[in-house]
Amino acid sequence: MERKVRLLLAEHQQLKQEVSELRAENHTLQQAVQAKDEQISDFKNQINISTIAGNLKDGVLDTSGLKVLIDEYISELDKCVTHLSK
Repeated sequence: MERKVRLLLAEHQQLKQEVSELRAENHTLQQAVQAKDEQISDFKNQINISTIAGNLKDGVLDTSGLKVLIDEYISELDKCVTHLSK
């Protein structure tokens, strides 16, 4: 009986260690995903800026269209600032 209790306690300790390691790995992976999401957002912003610059160069956008795009970017920047301040 004592042997079984010791075996159960050892297994319990091993499982607690495994849970701790998995939680640490999960935290690391969540940070990696967040960093990748931020990179994706940065790339999207770069694409949008390139599109605006290309449209301006080609004369595709008029002033009202440019104003709408700038307002959208200001809104996105506000969201980013809010997210970063959390």
